[in-house]
Amino acid sequence: MLQHRLTVTPAGAGSGSVSADTGAISNCSSGGGTCTDVYDDGTTITLTATPDTGMTFSGWSGGGCSGTDPCQITLNAAATITATFIPTPQHTLTISKAGSGSGSISSSPAGITCGATCNALLDEGHVILTATPAAHSSFAGWSGAGCSGTGTCNVNLTADTTITATFSDTSNGADQTFTTTPPPPPPKSAIFTLLTTTSVVTGGKAPVKLGCTGDSSATCTGKVQITTTVKTGKGKKAKKKTIVIGSASVSIAAGETKTITIKLSSTAKKLLAKQHSLTATLTAPKLLYKIALKTPKPHKKKS
Repeated sequence: MLQHRLTVTPAGAGSGSVSADTGAISNCSSGGGTCTDVYDDGTTITLTATPDTGMTFSGWSGGGCSGTDPCQITLNAAATITATFIPTPQHTLTISKAGSGSGSISSSPAGITCGATCNALLDEGHVILTATPAAHSSFAGWSGAGCSGTGTCNVNLTADTTITATFSDTSNGADQTFTTTPPPPPPKSAIFTLLTTTSVVTGGKAPVKLGCTGDSSATCTGKVQITTTVKTGKGKKAKKKTIVIGSASVSIAAGETKTITIKLSSTAKKLLAKQHSLTATLTAPKLLYKIALKTPKPHKKKS
């Protein structure tokens, strides 16, 4: 059997790890782990990058992979794939208070508690600010960084930024004009349901029937994955490892059903060819079920 070597190379000023859905490549990082393995010709491998805390995965290069989504490669020759990690950029967010009233500002993620701390060094990305007026005060609104009105302020932090929060004094009849905004309606909700617990696999594809229950006009949307547990190593070094053996994206309207076809990995095909059945776990948003994968029973020859 023709085989090829796949090598993963961590790079960049940041840190993180890369693991494959099949084979020995696991927790591959600049500090250790397994970063290379040999695979049969034509094997499809999915590589997933996980940045460490405070780091960002900036993308793949080599082997035809790019972007930041999991890298899937069908190995027809030796390949080296580079995974680049960088420190997450940080910027200073400053809150300036204005007006005759008083109040506090808090942020998510945490960092701003103003009150006491009116600026913080935060990771690049979205930050939500909430204003809470003190007694005898009202919150008059935001200004700066595209924020306005009296609701929460959603800032896309890409550089050092200053935002002004204005509070009005309402004591002794001052500034006692209030504008109320009704709360938004609750979001429509729906969850997937599994309607078949056994899937007969043909041609390396597993049909799975799903339903969607929930509010009218809601939709069940997300990625459905099938995982199973395999043993790696031998003897005392044997370990159990959970791997993804198939996935598919699906969208179903509430009250409807759909049969989806999940293409199985080469590892799943080998296991089914050997033992004809496989206990697996099917996961989706708000869904976790056991599912049995089986190959069709061979026809008995008539005597």
